[in-house]
Amino acid sequence: LGESQRDRVFMERSIGSLALFPSEADIGLKVWGAYRFVSYAAAVVNGQPLSGSGFARDPNAAKDVVARVGARAPIRDDLRLDGGLSVYTGRGFSPGRDATKDSIVWIDENNSGTAEPYEFIGVTGSAAIPSRNFDRWALGLDLAAALDTRLGQTRLSGEVVVASNMDRNLLVSDPVLISRDARQLLLTLSLVQQITDYGLIGFRAAYYDPDSDLIEQRAGVFHLRDQTFWVLSPTVGLTLPHGRLVAQYDFIRDFLGRDERGVPTDVRNDQLTIRLQVDL
Repeated sequence: LGESQRDRVFMERSIGSLALFPSEADIGLKVWGAYRFVSYAAAVVNGQPLSGSGFARDPNAAKDVVARVGARAPIRDDLRLDGGLSVYTGRGFSPGRDATKDSIVWIDENNSGTAEPYEFIGVTGSAAIPSRNFDRWALGLDLAAALDTRLGQTRLSGEVVVASNMDRNLLVSDPVLISRDARQLLLTLSLVQQITDYGLIGFRAAYYDPDSDLIEQRAGVFHLRDQTFWVLSPTVGLTLPHGRLVAQYDFIRDFLGRDERGVPTDVRNDQLTIRLQVDL
């Protein structure tokens, strides 16, 4: 999240980073600095993701606090290590839910277009759920090593984040509606090799679990529902005098689809992205 878009090799932040932090900026107050090899940063923010729909409004008066302490250590003239510990804490907002009445739902199971008696299902109404605030937090650790070689710089980096009720974009967390906290886990590992001054190759593996405790019932048996995401991203790039041309293919493995038995299965949603970046 702290990387500059100008320097970022991969097209976008990892899938877990985009889920927890849909936008890279927030409205608030930030202080940062460094002393010798130690750097620090802290901010008080709204905690409401920004969008292009106008000025962002915070749905509650509570503010979120985010901070990071890091260090950079030159092991040798050609080898550098850096890393940091980050923490985020705040309060989210659940808008609640209106009361519903008992209803009947028709599911066309045989796709005949004709309603059969067994295709009608009764749905019990529910009481209204009032709006409430809820606690959310995240703890992250990032480590990186950069080695200068005759071929170019080699950079290996990794990140791990554990969080609770922090998903604000992909499978949005609302512990008020589901009556429990949702735990998230994010893992990222990347390797980038600079090839002289003109080329680069990279590979990133990203893992994201939006809810480690989700349970569903299939054939009368309760199962942990797997909603994890794996994204493997090989990347090649060409450095230009005033820009960069990068191509990236994302092998996306998730379990949001269903097979003919109703069992979660992988969705075919791999993607290829080519980007030309120009500095003016």
